Amino acid sequence: LNPLVFGGPLAKSAYSGGQAGLVRSGRCAGERCYHGTNARLQVGSVLVARHTARANARSEADIERMRPRGKPSRINAWFMAASPSDIAELGAVQRAYYYELEPLGPVHEGDSHWIVAYIGLELPRLLEQGAIDRAEHDARVRAAGAAYWASEPYVNLELLKLMRITRKQFLARHLFEFHTAKVRVVRQVSLG
Repeated sequence: LNPLVFGGPLAKSAYSGGQAGLVRSGRCAGERCYHGTNARLQVGSVLVARHTARANARSEADIERMRPRGKPSRINAWFMAASPSDIAELGAVQRAYYYELEPLGPVHEGDSHWIVAYIGLELPRLLEQGAIDRAEHDARVRAAGAAYWASEPYVNLELLKLMRITRKQFLARHLFEFHTAKVRVVRQVSLG
């Protein structure tokens, strides 16, 4: 169970002050990243992402409209993790194959919970319940998009209280996804 997916009405970023003090499991930019798939990939192949339909298409479209110049698209992207074991933690179901990939272009490091949990679940629920109006909803979507593109973690302070863990404990095990448009398949890897 990923605790971030089930946030409260006050979900917001508790992160501020640049990248200092943020603990992450690893980085991908200019290094190796990992991807899980049910397709067999040819080692050495260069792969260019193409658009695929996603379950949360409206949230993805909202984020894409806010994409800063120079950042890779989420619509046409290879999604990756810092380690093979992080793939499942980031929400991917069981995959048949795991590969080490070399990004061949700009890589964005972001917290997909801004899109899935906050824009996709929390804000529509608040709007439907009448807790916020359309203008407040749209303002919060813009703020969430800015936080995603600034690589801020999604932290629900209300949920952390219920879980009885500190922000620091939470961030120490928080995972980020990485995405880019073009990759080279370096090698197949195993989870064991």
